Amino acid sequence: MLTAWAQAFETTSDRRYLAAGKRLAGWAEREFVDRNHYGGFITDDLYAPAPTNGFNRWETPSPTAICFLIDGFLEFHRVTRTPGT
Repeated sequence: MLTAWAQAFETTSDRRYLAAGKRLAGWAEREFVDRNHYGGFITDDLYAPAPTNGFNRWETPSPTAICFLIDGFLEFHRVTRTPGT
């Protein structure tokens, strides 16, 4: 979603998209970075007959989840460093 807000602002120059993106970026930083929840924690371990590693859904990090967050931060940074913003 952060990428979408960044691209909407870049396309329209509507500062409401910029403000929404800043709020979302702040929330994501607090929730995922500051609280170390950056792993995502999405697995299918709880659903039989899926193999299990002994961890439940919230203890098994997912590297894919952090990729989306990093991509959003990078895109938002790229757009907001544009002159005039």
